[in-house]
Amino acid sequence: MHQNIKNYTERWVILGGYTGSGKTDIIKNYQCSIDLESIANHRGSAFGKTGAEQPSQSNFESLVSKEYLLKQKLKFLLMEDESRFIGKAMLPGKWYDKMQTSDIILLESDLLERSNRIYNNYVKNPANSKLDLNELRSYYLSSLSKIRKRLGDNHYQTIRNILNIAFDSNDKKHHIKWIKILLEKYYDRMYGYKLNLRAKQIIFKGNEADCNDFISNLILEKKKIIP
Repeated sequence: MHQNIKNYTERWVILGGYTGSGKTDIIKNYQCSIDLESIANHRGSAFGKTGAEQPSQSNFESLVSKEYLLKQKLKFLLMEDESRFIGKAMLPGKWYDKMQTSDIILLESDLLERSNRIYNNYVKNPANSKLDLNELRSYYLSSLSKIRKRLGDNHYQTIRNILNIAFDSNDKKHHIKWIKILLEKYYDRMYGYKLNLRAKQIIFKGNEADCNDFISNLILEKKKIIP
C-alpha cells in the first residue's frame, strides 16, 4: 500500500471516545476526514457487521489509498480511532502506526447516552437492516460467543440471558440493560486500557459540541498557515 508515499507528512488527528460516543457522526461532517469504517463496510466492533460485503484486503487498501491521495493536499486529516482490524479489513502497518502516534481528541459521553445510541443504531435501526429481529438476535448471540473468553463466563451468561429477554419482549429497557453491561464489562475496559497507553497524546476532551468547535478551530488554524 502507498508504494509511492514514503511518509505521511500532513497532520493527522484521531477522534477517540468510548464505544457508542458518536465518533462516526462527527467525522462525517468534515471534508478533511477519512471514514475508514465506511470504506471497510464494518463498524469496527465484534457486533459491527453492516450487512454489506466487506472489500478484499487489496481492495480495502486501494480504496484507502485513493481517499488519502484525494485529501492529502489538505495537510490535515481527521480519522476515528480504530483497532488494527475493522472486521476482516486490516489497516496496513505504517498507516496504523501513524494513527497510534497522532494527537487525540477525546469525545466524552456518559454510559446511558452511549447505551441509547447503541440501542438506536444496533437494535431499533440497525445497519444490518436486512435481518429480521430473530436473525439479528442470532447474529448478536454469535458475536457475543466470540468474546466469551475475554468477557468471562459470568458476564457472558448474564448478558446472554438479558439479551434473549430483550428480544423476546421487544423491550427497550432490557436492551439498554444488556448493552450497558457489555460496555462496562468489556468495551470500556479494553478501550480504557489502550487509551491510557496514549494519554499524553490527548490534546482535548469534551462533549460533541465542544469537540466540533475544537476541530473547526484546528482546521481554521491549519488553513491560515498553508501558503
